[in-house]
Amino acid sequence: MSFRIMSAVLKSRAEHLADKVKDQFKSDRPRMDLNLPLGLTIGGLVSFDETPFILSEGKISVTSPGTNVIVEAYGAFEQHGHKGHRFYLGQNGHMLQFLTDLSGEIIQDEIKLFQSFDQLEPPTPEEWDFWLADEDGSIGLNQFQTIDGVLYDRLWLPGAYRVAPERLVETVYSDPRGEHSVLEKHQSMLYARQCDEEEREYMLISAVRSGPGAWVEINVGRDVDISFITVV
Repeated sequence: MSFRIMSAVLKSRAEHLADKVKDQFKSDRPRMDLNLPLGLTIGGLVSFDETPFILSEGKISVTSPGTNVIVEAYGAFEQHGHKGHRFYLGQNGHMLQFLTDLSGEIIQDEIKLFQSFDQLEPPTPEEWDFWLADEDGSIGLNQFQTIDGVLYDRLWLPGAYRVAPERLVETVYSDPRGEHSVLEKHQSMLYARQCDEEEREYMLISAVRSGPGAWVEINVGRDVDISFITVV
């Protein structure tokens, strides 16, 4: 199995969304992205304080997205009574995720920044079984080990040897008026490892289906304090 930072799948999705966003200002339809967390909007800019990334260098592998990073797309999903918000940033595979409660308030300890670690397209049913088989599929095992030997413990539903992946349906919008979107069905599991007393690194693994395509996404993540995020 070949682990790599960016795959043809992610590249294809990014190109598709970039093509659609060119037409975003040609419609009279009202914007659908005006009440999202922190006032983030599709096509808007966001900056990240470099301090936490400098302090955790060598411990957490998520890099800083930088300053004045464009929000290329926005994804929305529901999870156990909460609403999930995903902002796809720039061209380096970063995704900023928030969860909000029923009143729309941001859940402070659920702000995470993910970065693409790998993407792959299993070519055979046997290779899909490696990820999704009911008894021993990797997505849902109590631990996940990367190809370079780093071990992560399952964060969702810890305990049993394997649990079924969490099923999420995400709508990814590429323009602020909601005219262009793709539907992605995820089977996901979140893992984590403790880097020190304060810092945890996450590993979000998802089998994704969108239209005729299907692939496995692996994203590495970290917690982000809201005070380190500035909407430009």
